[in-house]
Amino acid sequence: MNAERATAGRATERMLLGVDTGGTFTDFVLFDGKRVRFHKELSTPHDPCEAILAGIGRLGLDAGALHLVHGSTVATNAILERKGVRTLFVTNRGIEDLLRIGRQTRERLYDLTPPVPEPWLTPEDCLGIGGRVDAEGRLIAPVPEDDLVRLRERAKAYEAVAVCTLFSFLNPWQEQAARAALPEGVFVSVSHEVLAEYREFERAATTFLNAYTGPLVARYLERLDRALGGQRGRLFVMHSAGGVMEAREAAGNAARMVLSGPAGGLVAARAVGEQLGAERLMTFDMGGTSTDVALLDGAPRITTEARVAGMPVAVPMLDIHTIGAGGGSIAWVDEAGLLQVGPESAGASPGPACYGLGGERPTVTDANVVLGRMPRDIRLAGGMPVDAHRAEAALARLGARLGLDARETALGVVRVAEEKMAGALRAVSVQRGYDPRRFALVCFGGAGGLHACALAERLGMTRVVLPVASGAFSALGMLAGKRQADVSQTRRIALADPGAMDAARGVLAGLREQAERRMPGLALETRAFADMRYAGQGFHLTIPWADDAGALAASFAEAHEAAYGHGLDAPVEIITLRLTAVADTPCVRLPELPRASGAPEPAGHAMTEAGRAPCYRREILRPGHDLAGPALVLEDTATLWLPTGWRLEVSPHGHLLLSMEGLNMEERQ
Repeated sequence: MNAERATAGRATERMLLGVDTGGTFTDFVLFDGKRVRFHKELSTPHDPCEAILAGIGRLGLDAGALHLVHGSTVATNAILERKGVRTLFVTNRGIEDLLRIGRQTRERLYDLTPPVPEPWLTPEDCLGIGGRVDAEGRLIAPVPEDDLVRLRERAKAYEAVAVCTLFSFLNPWQEQAARAALPEGVFVSVSHEVLAEYREFERAATTFLNAYTGPLVARYLERLDRALGGQRGRLFVMHSAGGVMEAREAAGNAARMVLSGPAGGLVAARAVGEQLGAERLMTFDMGGTSTDVALLDGAPRITTEARVAGMPVAVPMLDIHTIGAGGGSIAWVDEAGLLQVGPESAGASPGPACYGLGGERPTVTDANVVLGRMPRDIRLAGGMPVDAHRAEAALARLGARLGLDARETALGVVRVAEEKMAGALRAVSVQRGYDPRRFALVCFGGAGGLHACALAERLGMTRVVLPVASGAFSALGMLAGKRQADVSQTRRIALADPGAMDAARGVLAGLREQAERRMPGLALETRAFADMRYAGQGFHLTIPWADDAGALAASFAEAHEAAYGHGLDAPVEIITLRLTAVADTPCVRLPELPRASGAPEPAGHAMTEAGRAPCYRREILRPGHDLAGPALVLEDTATLWLPTGWRLEVSPHGHLLLSMEGLNMEERQ
């Protein structure tokens, strides 16, 4: 049922299990000290624990003997669906409408009648308190005792409380007083612990979302932890910056989990790039519900300007662009009679029509079945049969509205979906000044291999990598991630001041102490950064730390020139200092495989859009094998469609290297 592969990773007393919960499937990667096994389960959106425990059972594992690293969508889904807990927002008196007012920016600059966003809170859910801290961090006035009494009474009607007061990143006294006044049993999120940075709206929004989703995440992780035996150090969660944190820490940092699953794919992609000696990669992760894309030019890009459901989430996270186009995306005809795909998804239940679980609306997966890119005798997730007749019927019903037959409609669905996905790839490359032709496309996710070559052609790319465990790649990334803490502190420091570097070093020392408290007893490697700007600017650039004012100023000037095409004759200042601490913890590494002794034998043939094509099982492919399209490569967790004009070779570690025919290996590298 599961593909197996030997590994040279470090031995471990416990089995390592990576689990990525998606909208359609929950992916598993198991490392038992000697080999890696892959598995998929249909997700259970009403309770993700059910799919995880079902997968553990089908893999024949003892839950109490596992070291589990998890990518969870609990926080993300609660925000997207607005199904968090009832939350009281507490701030300074007079700015209770902070979250409603926001930045007053427009998504469409020239739209004179923009839609009014649905408010996250009613006025009754916002409470202003007295007291004041000034811009230098001095306590001007304490919180009146009457306000603390009123806060305590109001909080009894809420499950969570978010507290964000002005300048708490310099002096958290007001927030500490508010937390001390709250009754026991209320989930409390205070901004100086969530995000000790300036810009009160972004800080307040992040703190609110942390409280809004925190109790849901805490309860979910507690259930999962109990199922694993409830012993400390067995359950970890990947956070949005690509590192791993303990479940107990994650329970209080739900805002850091909004990209928990997709981050795993980027971590694994970077590890694959290191094995292949390739730094320039674009990643394409196509699952059942959505598609995630990102660009790697050396280290992954980190952003603190992400938005989820219209709300800023200002904690550090990998720069990943997501669109609503996946294998389960539903095809439909709009009012103008044009074919559209997504963003609505069939999900895991009822799923695409070909699942045979009651779904009747056509999806991208159904289109691939009709086109023969997924053979009729294929077994999804290692065991689920495909009902080709239901897929054809669904596409035929849609095609009747367009004057097309089922096959023509399927081709149209695939082309529309691929154009949307190509647009997402252009957004992270061309629109940011990168030439995609200089990058290799790393495709993963259960449906990624079905569209990899077509997307590469649309962007002029000639190299595609389908990595090991491509169908459960994000779960593999969970096991490739290391313990990591990202901490920050806003402190405005003019670089020309005599004591500037000493002040900055003091802040960094405090940040290192925070990281050590989060990961006690571990040897930490740290990287420091500074958010810098010319005095008077409203935005900043993040610069790697240099322990010399001249070098730091020169790096900033160079980065500003690269970003904006000019520099300014103005003083330079540090706004925020950041520190990333990484622990040297064990992770899985794939070994080299023995070379093939002969040509691979196809496991059968399938009728595809390009005619009769051989089908190969991925587990038999070894270094030295060379295939030409059209062909299909099948594995329990994914399918690769190799069209005419493309060739496939196998890397020493088992990754599939695809290239346009006519390129030699030097051109491919």
